[in-house]
Amino acid sequence: MTKEQLLALYMHSGKHACYQPLPAFVTERLGFDVPVNPRWRADHGRLEYLEAHFDFSGQRLLDVGANTGLFSTTLAHTYPSSHCVAWELDETSANFIRALSVEFDLNNVEVVQQALDYAVAQAMPGHFDTLLLFNVLHHAGVDFDAALVPDKHALQGYIQGFLKALRPSADCLLYQMGFNWGGDTAQPVAGRNVLAEKLAYVDAALRGTGWEIEHIGLVLDPHTRKIELFDSPGALAQAETCDRLGREGGLSEFYLRPLFKLV
Repeated sequence: MTKEQLLALYMHSGKHACYQPLPAFVTERLGFDVPVNPRWRADHGRLEYLEAHFDFSGQRLLDVGANTGLFSTTLAHTYPSSHCVAWELDETSANFIRALSVEFDLNNVEVVQQALDYAVAQAMPGHFDTLLLFNVLHHAGVDFDAALVPDKHALQGYIQGFLKALRPSADCLLYQMGFNWGGDTAQPVAGRNVLAEKLAYVDAALRGTGWEIEHIGLVLDPHTRKIELFDSPGALAQAETCDRLGREGGLSEFYLRPLFKLV
């Protein structure tokens, strides 16, 4: 496949097209990159978090809502003994991941092109050492499972049931969500610049699921955008700093989403 064909797959017109940057191993070999503003998107920071705090050697990984495969293909490339399942609803994005897997001999990448909805979560296909669930579930009721989440008030209970269903299927869950239902700023489930509300929302959704918070990742420096780790009380103690960065425009909304390691 040519550079032009790969780029055409990446640049498709789907809802979440051009969200993620290209993996570094792709840009290094092919000699091109795509413009994704790092002040807006938080993908590089999350990838650096994964690389700094985890060893995925020999692991079976699931990347839900894999988009164009930044996390799944990068981890597969870095950890050739791992097996990475990229689960992505959008057909063109899934095809892009498949194309990268072929072009770069990533035989440890498996692509599943379908929604991982509530019904699938109840009967997961196999067990995973680590499950990445980044910024998916706040789209429930809008992009999938419309009948189960008719309004934003139904979202928290839906998330609770979803995460409980996933508990037997993974040893570790890395979870992040947006706090506007369906990504619509007119439908918030927690205040944009109110970290305490976001932490309380997720904490309530975790009750009875079997998951426990090991750490919470927060971005507190608008220059480095590095994810710093805290326990639950420590994260809450950073609320004033985090909220101020949001109010002053130092960080985009993506960077204001806490990242939870659940075990």
